[in-house]
Amino acid sequence: MFRWYREAARCYVYVSDVHAAGIQHNAWQDDFRNSRWFTRGWTLQELLAPRLVEFFSSECIRLGDKISLEKEVHSITGIAVEALRGSPLSDFSVKKRMDWAAKRKTTRKEDEAYSLLGIFDIYMPLIYGERERALVRLREQIDRSIQGPDPSPSGTNAPSTSVKSLHPVRKNYRKVHVTILYWEVDEVFDTVKRISDVFRSLYRYEVREIRLPHRQKEKLRWPWLKDSLVDDRDLQIMYYLGSTMKHNDGLVDGLSIAASPVKPSL
Repeated sequence: MFRWYREAARCYVYVSDVHAAGIQHNAWQDDFRNSRWFTRGWTLQELLAPRLVEFFSSECIRLGDKISLEKEVHSITGIAVEALRGSPLSDFSVKKRMDWAAKRKTTRKEDEAYSLLGIFDIYMPLIYGERERALVRLREQIDRSIQGPDPSPSGTNAPSTSVKSLHPVRKNYRKVHVTILYWEVDEVFDTVKRISDVFRSLYRYEVREIRLPHRQKEKLRWPWLKDSLVDDRDLQIMYYLGSTMKHNDGLVDGLSIAASPVKPSL
């Protein structure tokens, strides 16, 4: 998402709780300062990533852009003017960037971390259901990006034990099996490969990649591993990466995780 905003020619922000019609000149600024848009977690990247961000009132009246309103935006958010003008975010300390997000809220606890991945130029898989663990993983990845990978005795960059131990499920099971599901028509092979590499190299999980056929061909069921291939102490995770399909088809909207310590038969 951050990359999409970064590559956009401009981004339009419709602040529905700011009213500008039929009032005195610039009287809308009080509404602007108190707008809910500045309190949401995901809107931080919408503000910082694009080169041009234009604000519009509830009546679709143009209020200005993030440069013409930089003093107001800085006062509201505490974000440095240089960052609003497009300076690389890496020029600002981790603490300062965390401060920009500190008072922002998200509906899901995990999104407090996931909404900051682009701000810190971090990639990590999204695991909805881990709640506060997402922030722990984010902080761990930030630390790794600052310090650089630890060389292993063999000379390769091996994942640190501390990172693996912080994963929400690793320590509770003998082995974790991850099945990544994706639609053939979505052409997300590169994304699937990156996610697989993270699960394999960072967490030492066993990973299967299953390319799903066209949605209309058959009714799908979760492809759990057969009982003979897993132990009672194992965990299976279904990682669905794809576009929306009906809930009653066995998968849910968007990106989701299904996990089971008990292995249903196919």
